[in-house]
Amino acid sequence: LYRNIQQYYPGVRVIVADDSKTPLDLKDEYLDVIQLPFNSGLSFGLNRALKKVETPYVIRMDDDELLTPYTKFEKHLRFLISHPQADLVGVIPLSTPWCVPTKEIKKQYYMQTMHEAPRNLKIPHMTRMEDGYMVLGKVPNIFIARAEIMKEIGYDDHIRMIDHNDFFYRAAGRLVSVLAEESFIFHDHNRFNLHYRRFRSD
Repeated sequence: LYRNIQQYYPGVRVIVADDSKTPLDLKDEYLDVIQLPFNSGLSFGLNRALKKVETPYVIRMDDDELLTPYTKFEKHLRFLISHPQADLVGVIPLSTPWCVPTKEIKKQYYMQTMHEAPRNLKIPHMTRMEDGYMVLGKVPNIFIARAEIMKEIGYDDHIRMIDHNDFFYRAAGRLVSVLAEESFIFHDHNRFNLHYRRFRSD
């Protein structure tokens, strides 16, 4: 993933929250690796990584994802700059090897109204802000966002997996999330490492 990011955005700073049993042996001038206790979990790592973010915008990705020519985070950054009422732009994950059509994946998120959240959305669910950009209560957990609001909302250290469900529940009414409907990344779980999968499902 790090090499992939540098291929698309040479020189961009990358922060890795690493809770591997054996620490990652990664070094580069644009890379900052935070070594965490083994199996700390996603939320714990995300909070520690967010503390190190110094830029006004931040991209959140997991280590089993890859950028594509259709991800276009630079386009979504321009969208956020020109739409101050929006705070976060999510992109669609295409899970290999199946690669379900994006229209089917989008349907899952069109149903995420967040009507059960403690606060109403600031902009109604399914509001079209611009061609290709739709306001949704919850978007995939691959996104570019305003760093300040991300730090303000943060993650619950005690939620080790499925952190994005809790995040968007608490974020409802506090930030506006938008789906980039024609933008996607490749997502590929390691299905053959049984040790890895045991912890993934923990």
